[in-house]
Amino acid sequence: MVLNTVMATMSNAMTKSLEYAVPKYLENTLDHLLDNMISSSAHTIFLETV
Repeated sequence: MVLNTVMATMSNAMTKSLEYAVPKYLENTLDHLLDNMISSSAHTIFLETV
């Protein structure tokens, strides 16, 4: 709800229509994730935790 409120406020302030979606979370090997990224048109972000 907080994200929706912030995005709506920003959209109203800019008088623009914004589109956003909840990200999809995947865990797998790097090779498998890279294969999926290449075959998909979606934007991908990798996060490495130590």
